[in-house]
Amino acid sequence: MTVLQNTLKLTAATALLVVMAAGNAASAAEKLVGTYGEQRTVLAFRVPDTAAQKLLPAEWQASPASTGPSKDANLSVVFVDALTVQNPDGTPGETVRIVALVVPAKRKGTEAVVPMVVGGFASTASYVPGAYANEDLASATIDRHAHTDPTGETKVEESWEFKGNGGDVIGLQMQYDRGVATCGYRKSYPGWRRCRDGLSSFWDA
Repeated sequence: MTVLQNTLKLTAATALLVVMAAGNAASAAEKLVGTYGEQRTVLAFRVPDTAAQKLLPAEWQASPASTGPSKDANLSVVFVDALTVQNPDGTPGETVRIVALVVPAKRKGTEAVVPMVVGGFASTASYVPGAYANEDLASATIDRHAHTDPTGETKVEESWEFKGNGGDVIGLQMQYDRGVATCGYRKSYPGWRRCRDGLSSFWDA
């Protein structure tokens, strides 16, 4: 697995995403595997096309984002802090920290672009090798501080570090100002709304 050898020291936006899974009687193929409360930080990069393509299976083609804040990016590094995990039966599940390398790609001959996980680390053995069988076990350290002044302005500092058994390291240090949340509904998640504060996003009912 190829990972970033050097610790990234960047100013970046963080995303808070609470993923709520629900059963759907109209779709018998769906199965609830868990309910997760996650804080995510996503960094989007533009790397040489040949480098992104080497990370993909032969029948897939890298397809950079054409719109939005990640326009033209062909590699993302996604940091996930699963703060709460609930099993399908309602019992607490194991929490985990994950970092994943993701390439937006489409199968050759098709137009649907999907985020393909091409490698990464997980801090909990039960999550290895992951859904895509390409994550390694690593120790994970997260340090997060938030300060809100009397005017209501909030400044946040975060650092992440994953150390694999083979000596590979993926890390991040960042600072940002938290914005004011605005909310809207999406058809793909009936009954839930997505809120953004300019840097963070989350789902609520």
